[in-house]
Amino acid sequence: MPKISWGIAGLNEIMEGGLEENKAYLISGASGVGKTVFCMQFLYAGLKAGENAVYVTISEKPKDIIDDAKSFGWDLTEYIGSNKLYILDMNSYTTIDVGKGEALNIRRMMADLTDYIHKVSAKRVAIESIDYIALNAAESEANAEEYLREMALSATNLGCTILFTSVLPSTARELSIYSMAERVMEGVIVLDIDEKNNKRLLSIRKMRKTGVSLSKYEYSISAGTGILIEQIKKEGRTVRVGKKAPEFLIEAYYNNESVRLSSLDYRGKWLVLVFYPGDFTFVCPTELYGIAERYEAFKSLGAEVISISMNTTASHKTWRETSPQIATIRYPMGSDQDGEICSAFGVLTEEGTTSRATFIIDPEGNVVAEEINEDSVGRSTEELLRKLAAAKYVKEHPNEVCPEGWKSGEPALKT
Repeated sequence: MPKISWGIAGLNEIMEGGLEENKAYLISGASGVGKTVFCMQFLYAGLKAGENAVYVTISEKPKDIIDDAKSFGWDLTEYIGSNKLYILDMNSYTTIDVGKGEALNIRRMMADLTDYIHKVSAKRVAIESIDYIALNAAESEANAEEYLREMALSATNLGCTILFTSVLPSTARELSIYSMAERVMEGVIVLDIDEKNNKRLLSIRKMRKTGVSLSKYEYSISAGTGILIEQIKKEGRTVRVGKKAPEFLIEAYYNNESVRLSSLDYRGKWLVLVFYPGDFTFVCPTELYGIAERYEAFKSLGAEVISISMNTTASHKTWRETSPQIATIRYPMGSDQDGEICSAFGVLTEEGTTSRATFIIDPEGNVVAEEINEDSVGRSTEELLRKLAAAKYVKEHPNEVCPEGWKSGEPALKT
């Protein structure tokens, strides 16, 4: 079955490439663990990939959701303005029942939600939270459970992937206020806080058709990045040819300014990542200059290039301003200061430096080629272009393979 991205760096790698589309999932955890950020990040990843979305909220007003997203560098207003995202305020379905307090018209809310899903052709939906629905439903609790059950099971028919959130009950055996919710969901992710060790921890308690570990993964939440799985760095997880490449957000020096780039920005294109040990060195400038000279050849093959080191964008800027070779670079120069991206790709050395490594990633986000050299051995731009052209050719001609030394225009082998 096709898998889609969570949009959270490190999570796809834990879950064998992502999550199965058109299913329902539960994100459970106590207050303050980042359930809202998780939902926003999931929806934003889809929006960036052209997947429209609906967000159902009760804990925050739509304006607060928009402002919170902006603090992470996610501008939702352009998607709302173009009818690609709709934020549904659950408060508009709540009335005050004298003697009983608030009452939620869940029947009308669910009907309108279905209409909005169809109206914006939503592929991703986030609903916060099933707890509020349970505690305030005007209908009986049994009916409220049945509505939620139908919504979870109807994800396939609606053609969208749904995230529900729930506050983790105090009893360790339960993962949500409804034990039923756990059973009908395709997967359950628990977010927790280890107060003793001052850590946030993510665990996958259930994920059908996926061989996941029962490990607890440390994660962080920060402005500009959102949720990031820290455990990937500690386990030294590496990528493999034929598997999904890790997703990432990176600061880069590009077009004479510092910008933030996402790997999702490059979906639909070929992407070449060029990791190098550092600025102001000996071999590195010859490699980056070689690529700069042939940059148009990369673009003619439908590819973009990002160079990545652990230097700051300020260092990249100074290097460009002082080196005639580096001044010719017109592709982004990425800054992975904490080594998270290097670690995710398995090219962070024991000494804490970046290996001399190259990855070719296809338009679907799969790694199709990699090269890692000893630091004193430079790479060949022409060989990189040859491999890129070969990878592109066999993808476009699935019944052919490229022999040794194959170059564009030469005959391939039929299989």
